[in-house]
Amino acid sequence: MKNIFLIILHIFHFLIDMIPFAYIYFAPKEYDIYIVVLVSIQCFHWLLLKNECIISCIEKWLINKNYEIGDDISYIPHEDFIYYNKDAVILLHVLQILVFCVIFYRNRNNSIISCLSVFNITVMVQLIYFRYFY
Repeated sequence: MKNIFLIILHIFHFLIDMIPFAYIYFAPKEYDIYIVVLVSIQCFHWLLLKNECIISCIEKWLINKNYEIGDDISYIPHEDFIYYNKDAVILLHVLQILVFCVIFYRNRNNSIISCLSVFNITVMVQLIYFRYFY
C-alpha cells in the first residue's frame, strides 16, 4: 500500500512540475496571474523548507521514516522515478524559467505579474544552483 501511494505521489509531483512548462501553450495571457501566484507560493515554501518541496519531503518520509527536512536536498525521489537523468531535470527547470521570462515579457506593463515572475525566476535559478551544482 505504501508503494502504491508513493507511485501516485511521484506521478502527482511530475504533473505539478509540468504545469508551468505546459501552461504557456494552453492558457491565454489573462490567466498568467494564476500560474505566477501558484509558482510563487511553491517558490516561497521551497525557501521555508530549506530548498525542498513539501511533496518531496513526504516522498522522502515514506521512503525513510527518520528523514528530516533539509537532510538531502539533492535527492528528489520522483525525479529518479520519472526522469532517470539529472540533465533532463535541469532542462525542465530551465524551460520553466524561460516560460516565466515569456510571462514577464508579455506582462511587462503589469507590475504585480512582472515582480512575481522575477521572484520565480530568481528562486528557480537559486534552486537549480544549490540543488544540482553546489
